[in-house]
Amino acid sequence: MSRYLLTFLTSGIYSNPTGVKLASLCDFTPINNFRSIEDPNILIRYGLTCYPNADLLFNRVFNKVDDLKNTVNKLVFSRYLLSHGYRNTPQIWTDKNLIERSDLPVLGRKKKHTRGLDIKFISSMRQLRRDHSDYYVKFINSSSEYRVHVFNNKPIRIQKKILRDPNMEESIIRNVDHGYILVDHYNHNIEIEERILEEATSIMNIMNLDFGALDFIVSEEEEPYVLEINTAPRLNKYGRQLYAYYILQAIGEERAVESFSRLRLNDGPYFNGLDIIEFRDIVKRDGSNIYE
Repeated sequence: MSRYLLTFLTSGIYSNPTGVKLASLCDFTPINNFRSIEDPNILIRYGLTCYPNADLLFNRVFNKVDDLKNTVNKLVFSRYLLSHGYRNTPQIWTDKNLIERSDLPVLGRKKKHTRGLDIKFISSMRQLRRDHSDYYVKFINSSSEYRVHVFNNKPIRIQKKILRDPNMEESIIRNVDHGYILVDHYNHNIEIEERILEEATSIMNIMNLDFGALDFIVSEEEEPYVLEINTAPRLNKYGRQLYAYYILQAIGEERAVESFSRLRLNDGPYFNGLDIIEFRDIVKRDGSNIYE
C-alpha cells in the first residue's frame, strides 16, 4: 500500500519546498493532485485543503481537510478557538464600527495575505475611519514571540524569534522581512515556556490536528497569546529530520535515533530545561545554531 504527502511540488523561492524534502526523508510520495495515486494507504496533508473528498480514499490521514479549514484562515481560527472556550487569542472585530477608542491600537488585516505584508498598525480613530481592512485584531504589546511544533499531542520543538542583527530596531511584526529569525538555542524562560507548551497541546486538541507549528506572543504581563497555526511550516534540516522521526513512529516504522544525523536526545550538553521536549538540534562549538 502506498503513502503520499500532499504539498506544493515547486516554489518560486526554493528549488525543493519543505514538503517535497520531508516526503523524501520519510519515504512518502510527494503529490499535488490525486490523478496518479495507486493503492492509497496513508496521506499527509501539508497545509493544502484541495481535493477534500480524497481523504475518504485513505486508511489514515494526517491533518484532515475539515480540520485544516479551521486553521488556514486566521479569522476563522480565532473564532473557532473562542467558540470552544479558549480565550488566550487576541480579540477580533469584523465591523470596525464596533471598535471603541479604548480598544486602540489595533492591527488591520486582510483575509488573504502572506508574510504579514497586509498588517496595518492603527492607533487613532481617524486612521480607523479611513482604513478598509477586512478585519481587525487587538494589538498586544509583546515582550517575546515563540514557535512551538506539536506532533500527535506532543510538543516536539520550541523556537524563539530574535533579530538576526541585534543592532536592528525592534518591530511589531516579527518576520524575516523585518530581520527576525527562529532559533533553537537561547536563554530559556522555563516557567513561561512550560505554559506555552501546555497551551499549544490544548489548542491542537481543540483543532483536532495531528501536527502543526503554533506562533505565540507573550505580553508584557507574561501572558501567552496564540496567533496562528502553521500547518505547512518551513523546516530546516533538523526540523525535517524531527518531523520524519515522529511521522515514521506514528505509522509503526520507527527508525533508530542514530540514523538521523541531527537528532540528539535533550539531555547532557543539549538539555534546555524543558523535560517534555525529547530532542535537540546539534550545537556548534561556539554555541550558535546550525541553519541550512
